[in-house]
Amino acid sequence: MAARTSAPVGLIVVTSITTLLALVFFVLAIVWFSGMQTARQDLETAQAEVGELARDQARAEELKSVAGRNQGVVDYLDESLNEAIRTVTGRRRGTIDSFRTTVEEIRGDESSVSLVDLIGELRSDLGRAESEIGARESTIATLEATLESRDDELAAARAELRSTVDRLD
Repeated sequence: MAARTSAPVGLIVVTSITTLLALVFFVLAIVWFSGMQTARQDLETAQAEVGELARDQARAEELKSVAGRNQGVVDYLDESLNEAIRTVTGRRRGTIDSFRTTVEEIRGDESSVSLVDLIGELRSDLGRAESEIGARESTIATLEATLESRDDELAAARAELRSTVDRLD
């Protein structure tokens, strides 16, 4: 059996609906607030990424200014790498692996020496070898001159010996 109340039915319905609406609005407010927190975190993440992008874009602009042309950064870096490979290997196009292989072949056991230092050492060695070759060529020329004078002396001695033999006969 239902208890009788002194409140009108309309008031009870309005109170129930108001309570239900308040509860629904409370749940919606919590959902909206959590969505707002998520959106705030996404915004902070996006702002951090934009900050990194701005730095990256500043670097890209710097590289473009270094390139001196209206050329993309990737194109500039690719062209620079290919130019370095072409300079070292002599091939028009190559991979970074072929570049490394060629550099390791050039360096040999001197893997800790830079290519510029290695080229300097090789030029120095070449200069020493050329000066040694020059000294040896000078020595050879001196020895050839001495040999020629000795040949002349020998020819004179033979001629004198023949003349002596001819006189004795």
